[in-house]
Amino acid sequence: MGELTSGSYRVIETNSVILYDSQSDLKIKLQPSLVFAFTVIFNFENNGEGERDLEKITNEENQTVTLKCINFDRLGAGTTEPVELATVGGKKVFIHFWIYILSENADTRKVEYTVYMEG
Repeated sequence: MGELTSGSYRVIETNSVILYDSQSDLKIKLQPSLVFAFTVIFNFENNGEGERDLEKITNEENQTVTLKCINFDRLGAGTTEPVELATVGGKKVFIHFWIYILSENADTRKVEYTVYMEG
């Protein structure tokens, strides 16, 4: 893959993943520098209240950032602004994502995401 940029940000990873089943989380191990890696975990919850929400939970000890996606509906939902994940070597790392549910009969999800790092 050639070098990708968007605005003044480098694209360090971009992908599209269909989750194994409706109960599966998505874990993405990112290594934005030679000396630092962390894992982004997409977790999905439907609480029946209909209000869509995104909670970011950072665990520095385990080097994880969990994105808890609450009530992300069938039509697709995601970010309209990038979500900051970490700062590595003084440069911020962000993610944009969009999530679809693939069928009315099952809650299997497709996740499209792009990870950016300041130039």
